[in-house]
Amino acid sequence: MCCRQCIPAHAHIVVERCMPALILPVLAGVDARCLLGVRRAAHQVYLPAHIPGTCVGRELRGSALRVRSYVCTSMRCTEGYVPIPEAAKEESSFGINGTGQKTFTYPVNQAYNYFHPDRLPPALQAYAEVTYFTAEQLANFFGFQDDNVRNQVEHILSLVANHRRFCDAPTAYEPFDLLPSTGVHSLHARLFENYRGWCKTLNVQPKFTPTRGGGARRGGSSSGGGGSAFATPTNQQDEVSSLMTDVMLYMCVWGEAANLRHMPESLCFLYHKMMQEFLVHRDATGEQAALYAGYFLDHVVTPIWEVVLRHHKVKGDHVKARNYDDFNEFFWSPACLKYSYRDIDQDAVPMSAASALSKGYGPPPTLPVVPVHKALVRAPKTFLEKRSLLSAVLTFNRILEFHIVTFYLCGMYAFGDLLVWDAPYMLQMLSSVFIIINLLGLCWCMLEVWQAFPGINISGTAKAGFLVRLGTRFLVLVYQSLYFMWSVETESDKAGMVMQGPPLYWWWQYLWLSAVIMFSYFVEGFFQIVPWLTTYVCTRDNDYVNAFLNLCFPLSRLYVGKAVHESLRNALKYAFFWSTLLAWKIWFSYQYEVRILISPTIEIFDDYVNFPDQSFVRVFSLIVLRWVPQAFIYLIDTSIWFACWSAIAGSVIGFQKRLGEVRDFATMRAAFMRIPEEFCSKRQIAARFLEVRTQKWAAFAAVWNEVINKMRESDVISNEERDMLKFHKFVGFMKPVYLPIFQTAGSVERAVHTMADEAWELCCWFLRHLLGPLHESEIGRVEATVSSWLASGDVMANVRLEKMPSVMADATAIVSILHAALPKRSISFGLRRASSTSGLSELQTASTSDGSRGSGSSGGGGDFIVAAEAPLSVRHGNLRPRSAVTAIPDKTRDQVRVCAREVVIGDGVRKVRDKLRPLLNNIRGMMKSAVGDAGAVQDLLSFVLSMEQGFMWDDAYATARLDRLSEHALTKSILSKLYGLLAIQAGDAEPASPEARRRLTFFVNSLFMDMPRAPQLANMLSWSCVTPYYSEDVLYGRKDLEKRNEDGLSMLMYLQALYKHDWHNFLERNGISDEQQIWSKKHFQELRLWASMRAQTLSRTVEGMMYYEAALRLLALLEKVPQEQVEALIRRKFQFVVSCQVYGRMKKIQDPKADDIDRLLKRYENLRIAYIDELPGNPVIGEGKPENQNHALIFTRGEHVQAIDMNQEGYFEEAIKMRCLLQEFLRKRDPPTTIVGFREHIFTGSVSSLANYMALQELSFVTIGQRVLDDPLRIRMHYGHPDLFDKVFFMTRGGMSKASKGINLSEDIFAGYNNTIRGGQVVFCEYAQVGKGRDVGMQQIYKFEAKLAQGAAEQSLSRDVNRLGARLDFFRLVSFYFGGLGYYIGNFITIVTIVFVVYFMLALSVFQAEKIGERKITPEGTLQMLLAGMGVLNTLPMLATLMVEKGLRAALITVGQVFVSGGPMYFMFHIQTRAHYFYQTLLAGGAQYRATGRGFVTHHSSFDDLYRFFATSHFYLGFELGVALVIMAFMTSAHQYFGRTWSLWLACVSFLFAPFWFNPLSFEWGKCMDDYRRWVRWMSGTGGSSSNSWDVWWREENLYVSKFGLGQKLQCMLKPAFYLVVGPRISTRATRLPGKLLISTAVFYGGVYLMVTEYEYIRIAIGLYYVISAVGSVSVLLGFEGIRHAYHIHDFILGNIMFLVLFIFAALQLPKNVQTWLLFHNALSQGVVIEDILKYARRTQEQSKSEDVDDTAILKKYLRTQSKSEDVDDTAVLKKYLRTQGKSWCKFTDQLSPAIPSTARSAKNPGCCSMNTSGRSEHCKNYLEVKQSLGSAESEAAGLVVCLLAERAHLLTIIMATRLG
Repeated sequence: MCCRQCIPAHAHIVVERCMPALILPVLAGVDARCLLGVRRAAHQVYLPAHIPGTCVGRELRGSALRVRSYVCTSMRCTEGYVPIPEAAKEESSFGINGTGQKTFTYPVNQAYNYFHPDRLPPALQAYAEVTYFTAEQLANFFGFQDDNVRNQVEHILSLVANHRRFCDAPTAYEPFDLLPSTGVHSLHARLFENYRGWCKTLNVQPKFTPTRGGGARRGGSSSGGGGSAFATPTNQQDEVSSLMTDVMLYMCVWGEAANLRHMPESLCFLYHKMMQEFLVHRDATGEQAALYAGYFLDHVVTPIWEVVLRHHKVKGDHVKARNYDDFNEFFWSPACLKYSYRDIDQDAVPMSAASALSKGYGPPPTLPVVPVHKALVRAPKTFLEKRSLLSAVLTFNRILEFHIVTFYLCGMYAFGDLLVWDAPYMLQMLSSVFIIINLLGLCWCMLEVWQAFPGINISGTAKAGFLVRLGTRFLVLVYQSLYFMWSVETESDKAGMVMQGPPLYWWWQYLWLSAVIMFSYFVEGFFQIVPWLTTYVCTRDNDYVNAFLNLCFPLSRLYVGKAVHESLRNALKYAFFWSTLLAWKIWFSYQYEVRILISPTIEIFDDYVNFPDQSFVRVFSLIVLRWVPQAFIYLIDTSIWFACWSAIAGSVIGFQKRLGEVRDFATMRAAFMRIPEEFCSKRQIAARFLEVRTQKWAAFAAVWNEVINKMRESDVISNEERDMLKFHKFVGFMKPVYLPIFQTAGSVERAVHTMADEAWELCCWFLRHLLGPLHESEIGRVEATVSSWLASGDVMANVRLEKMPSVMADATAIVSILHAALPKRSISFGLRRASSTSGLSELQTASTSDGSRGSGSSGGGGDFIVAAEAPLSVRHGNLRPRSAVTAIPDKTRDQVRVCAREVVIGDGVRKVRDKLRPLLNNIRGMMKSAVGDAGAVQDLLSFVLSMEQGFMWDDAYATARLDRLSEHALTKSILSKLYGLLAIQAGDAEPASPEARRRLTFFVNSLFMDMPRAPQLANMLSWSCVTPYYSEDVLYGRKDLEKRNEDGLSMLMYLQALYKHDWHNFLERNGISDEQQIWSKKHFQELRLWASMRAQTLSRTVEGMMYYEAALRLLALLEKVPQEQVEALIRRKFQFVVSCQVYGRMKKIQDPKADDIDRLLKRYENLRIAYIDELPGNPVIGEGKPENQNHALIFTRGEHVQAIDMNQEGYFEEAIKMRCLLQEFLRKRDPPTTIVGFREHIFTGSVSSLANYMALQELSFVTIGQRVLDDPLRIRMHYGHPDLFDKVFFMTRGGMSKASKGINLSEDIFAGYNNTIRGGQVVFCEYAQVGKGRDVGMQQIYKFEAKLAQGAAEQSLSRDVNRLGARLDFFRLVSFYFGGLGYYIGNFITIVTIVFVVYFMLALSVFQAEKIGERKITPEGTLQMLLAGMGVLNTLPMLATLMVEKGLRAALITVGQVFVSGGPMYFMFHIQTRAHYFYQTLLAGGAQYRATGRGFVTHHSSFDDLYRFFATSHFYLGFELGVALVIMAFMTSAHQYFGRTWSLWLACVSFLFAPFWFNPLSFEWGKCMDDYRRWVRWMSGTGGSSSNSWDVWWREENLYVSKFGLGQKLQCMLKPAFYLVVGPRISTRATRLPGKLLISTAVFYGGVYLMVTEYEYIRIAIGLYYVISAVGSVSVLLGFEGIRHAYHIHDFILGNIMFLVLFIFAALQLPKNVQTWLLFHNALSQGVVIEDILKYARRTQEQSKSEDVDDTAILKKYLRTQSKSEDVDDTAVLKKYLRTQGKSWCKFTDQLSPAIPSTARSAKNPGCCSMNTSGRSEHCKNYLEVKQSLGSAESEAAGLVVCLLAERAHLLTIIMATRLG
């Protein structure tokens, strides 16, 4: 064990695939030792396997490692392997028993992942031989793990096979003039792009394997330097082998690098040094080296990993710990190249290994032997993440500078305008801004020095640059001030230097001096307009330019951030956006924020000048304090205008993209006829399948029907809705497919005009089969005539269309009668007697089966509603008599005829005739002419009507025809089709589910949007989905579904109410008539799936993502891909890996979630689960989620990776478009596209108002917000899932996310930062979507917002944001700021402004400073209107989003509902949430992942729970503001109190009562009483956890204060200082008896009396409150524990005040009903009966209470009859019993609480009761105390319960056993 201390987690890292009878752990391994094999049942059996295709095979024999190697000898890898000589390898026992090997030995189990090496698909066979040979060679030389190499071999073969599409087209990663001749060339170019840049920065030659001829390869240098640019055919094979060597080495290093994958340049270093060694060794010796498998892990990865781990775990803030970025940036310096990449130097190697090294198996003696991990230990930090608001100021200094300068210019111009300055003087005053600019530049330079010192090793050049910049700016500032001062002095003031010239001379001197400083600003301004110039300068290889940049722009020395630019066209677009916005902002702010302060300022200063008793300090303070709120608003109102401009631009772009073109079923029907053309124009299927228009319809119909089938399988629609939505297919008919019923339903006239041929063909078939063979000839001729008119367009010339309504009415009537009656007709031997003969409607039938659901993978690519046509002879009238068709005896036939004749006499057939006769007559009347074809039609129809033996007159014949029609296979389908065409209204044909309507309309709308043309499947880009999973729900079990909350609601009941339509569809699909059957074995698993698919579970995510596989399978079928190639093609193009890092641990402890994961593996064969079996060491160094993603990435095979979170789902119709979405990576852009983002739909929006707010907020952000950030602003980042990544780009640049602890809490967004700063580009597409769940409860949303705010605070300290702030051009920077971090900073400034305004107005009223002299009072009402008005404008993006996609009316209704239901309170509440956690994290840190839970919040949260959540962040501030506003109301002398304070009161009320408004049943009287009792018990509790005691909670809430430094404490003391100033003033103003203050505080009751009798004493109490608050705040900051008693009293008072309001609302009853309706109005609109849920909750709660009483009585009865026995642990049995009854332990013990004296109450806690027989006497005393104090039989029984609970007696076990038995 001593040799394995602090090594990386030697883990079993396994990807599992599922087979029907076993689970096969496959292809594992990589970060550490991997155990592979076949796991059967509950144990693992390790079976060594000789699997062709693996590069190295090793098998354990005892303690020795015998090496057996195999090399592929066939290109197709089907002949097996021939082992090469092992003589050299048997010598290589180096490290096995010596000091070199640190890892344990293990059995080798060679298994494959996706492709068996003996049965590789043709696409993977091309380079298999060279890949296996190269893998073996490198694995032996460097000692890579076998499983790692096998993993990367398959990985590389997959990538190369998918890269072969680039063989005929240039790529963005190659030089302009080069074409990749093979997939290997393309992969090599992309894989080593970052490495080439790294070599260029370090000024070293890239190390690539040269060809055997010694020349260099094209597209990159070899170790020898230059060479031919193109490879000739003669040496192409050698070139491919050399390229494959490079690729294989890098991929093996990457695959085994573990946590080092977060350090991309460290991988470049390792590759560079290892390739250098490999080339030297090969050229020098040519011998085959072999190191043990694991050498690379032991001696390369592990030493570096240990250093990284040790410095990550350093206690302290970021400045004391080194993270991944610090270590990675060590490799940005050429100094790193002097170190060895491994930890063994030659002197430390044992003699047995030294001989091996001397033969070339180790580093040559000429290479450096100092290991790099020792250098990393001494390396300093490269960036200091100082925890201060100044870090954010430095990052966004240009934005702050812009606001300060423009605010100064507006103020100066306003003064000049009011004071009527002339133009020269105005210009001179405005020129003073140059001093401000230089002063700000000096401040920024000082902040740069502050940020860099101490701790960063800065070069001498950089230090000199700081000194030069500081000295120059300071010197210029001094002279600027002097020159400007002299330029404004009058002639009488001249003295000294001023006498050297007139004021104009000094002003010109000032201007020339300012020009020196401003020159750099002018140059920088030009570069902002043309951003590529900055990139050009930063990437210039010129010593003079670099020296200048090192002095003036230190960040130019960095490896990253040099190529961050957009094209000139894009730059002009976003420059125009911001120019117009900022121009408007400046004008508006000047008119309504600046000018209004000029007059009061002049008046205050005028009083100071004219009245000598005015204090300068007082006047100056009043002026500054009046300007501060306006300055704050000036800072934050830009975000408001940004929202407005985004709404306008986003709406315009949305309309341009054709968003909202199809927004409902009406518009979908209007566009439906154009869909196949649009669908096939995107080449969703192969071109050879789309030669004619009918084939396009058939192809689209196949896809559409499969979409509908998937909806039915997920129970979104019913069987009837499925049939109305699907295309129909009638075998033998003219058309291949017929339109869905929903499309033809509704307007008959519209249907006839648009689908005339379809309607006529179906009607003719119906008439032909209804009238039978006697009329076949006539009907056939009529059909042929009319069909010819339709084909030639002569219908108008021959038919009177004005009579069409009459014809349609008669046809509709006939179809309706037969549609209702024919399916009920059942014939035995042709016909049987009905129970009554009242007509056709009385005929009995056995209904036919509805058919199976079908699958898109069968039935021709999507199952149609298909029916077979009758034989041709039957169809054309060669109908034989019935006796010839059915072998019915004559006697029976006669009986049947009699029976039929009796039936015909009934009303049914008579009704058919009655409608058929006018139908045929009306058709005759429609003919315009009695001659020609029209006349022939009239004659034929007249003959049909008059024929005596025909249908119209022969009753027996008519009945027989009805019999035959009911038996026909097509009758049901065609009748349904005709019924839908003629009788069903449009609204009735739409699905009832809003989700189905939304998905279908979005799918149809997306087909009309700009979408890249999709290639064929074989040439499409490949991708892999990765989902990190920890311990969330997988599948709901029975316990989860039946578990009830405290209101008595079960999960299943809630889901049934919330998804009512889906539940009925589920019952229908499974044929369940009695809901009790759902728990049967037959239906239980389906029930689990149904419930899990409607929650945020892993199964929902897996189901949605595996639709990609189903979509590929359907498209392969349509493209006619050979069946034997389909599965291999799908595996090559798509993989889904769930990174479940704790799966191994789950299996060991037999967690049911592991079994549920196994069920998913059985359900989806190609699903993979990557997991870690933890051994010594922890693979998670930083944040868990990115480390989990990093672990899973090595098991992906695609060229791209899709990041999918656990709360997302996919849709089949969206999966079909994935090929088009992937093509976005191939669109020509500069820089190239590396991330593709697309939309998310929040599927939890219908749960409640809170969920609706969250959904609307997310909808606005993920649609219009992302749309504008993408175009025109070009600054969209990666904000999470479900974005697609260019995997090769990101695997060589640090991965999909960053993982450093704390600083990378919001890990996803750092992928976007890293992508931008390394030259990538993000695009956003809106023609695709996935579903996403969001938090739905107040506490869940609170934790989510807190996590985001903390993450934003950490981001503002990070190097990524700092470098983006310095490198982006100004317009992209403001986009980056206001579209990201500026949102949180703006929230913080908003709260600061509110608090400042409240206390400023309070101070004015308290100190009687509202008047300016004796002038009229100037209220601050304008300020309130600005604050409120800008808040309303913030809703514009939401309104614009809804307007584009749903229409203006729907948007206004939705936004109106948001306002009415309390939306403003919600949004204001969470502004404070973000501000609180943002500032707290900046001060003290403590950012951490907050698990919000993804379940449904269906219960009422108690008051004490809400108090613990929100007191510190909201209640205290709300109460504080309320007190201040009340004081101001009593003390103000100004009018318009409500007009000045209404928005402030809104904030106050929101902070105090929003949690209760959004908490179900908050105003229920019983709930209020229960909450009050629980809260009092919590306030008086001691010990335990924070949920048991206020004291513990208070300590935990204030723990962060201990992390404060002096600066943070000084910041926090500002408010207490104000309290100390205001408090005494409040208490002493207008008070004539100063001694009353002491009396009122000393005598409590006297104080209460004084406050009641004279209101002035209220001021005394409030003043004292402020003084105590100041003392308390300072005491907390200084760590005085005793002050918590004062806080306890404060919280008790605050809680009672809040309860008073709640009790008043509960007593009124009306607020309860209003709250319930508004809280669930969104669910009510979806058809969810929330009142039923609440009634059920109340009823079950009452029942549970009565059941508790009954249970207690039963327990008492047993207790009276029990006898003494030995002690056993009865508590567990009691708990088990209570669980079976659906009750909780706490409720049971709480019920007995009144009967328990204080001395015995501690016995209620089973955790405190470990008594045995020896302790019985002591607790019997408690029992006697209970008995004596209560004195009744029931009390005695209750006392016995308490006593026995305390003693853990055996008697209670007997009672419970009896009850359970």
